[in-house]
Amino acid sequence: MRDHIQTFDKLYANLKELIKYNIPDQQRFLIFEWPRVNDWWNKVEPMLKQYHCKPVKCEGCAPDVTSKILDPGAPHKKPWTIWTNVSPLAVKLGEFRCNHPKGFKRAPTIGDQVAIRFLP
Repeated sequence: MRDHIQTFDKLYANLKELIKYNIPDQQRFLIFEWPRVNDWWNKVEPMLKQYHCKPVKCEGCAPDVTSKILDPGAPHKKPWTIWTNVSPLAVKLGEFRCNHPKGFKRAPTIGDQVAIRFLP
């Protein structure tokens, strides 16, 4: 885990430097995605807010994220939070909320076992 944290810290430090380049705010488009349940959101939220990003919640089963191997074709809930300062994208992603009934059978979400057939 320590290696993972060190890698994240290096990548994030580089991102914070790259994002400072002299680009007008209206031309700086940011999109940052992680699973909704992630203990590290608190590390990146201040930077995202600084660049006027807003969080959008969406679930993978709405845009047809499905299992490739474990249960082929079965939808994944795959809850994401995506922070962006691209308003039209935020609106579109916000439409992708799960509307399956409680107890609906979904495939387990395991990394590369996921097939994405459609993205906005």
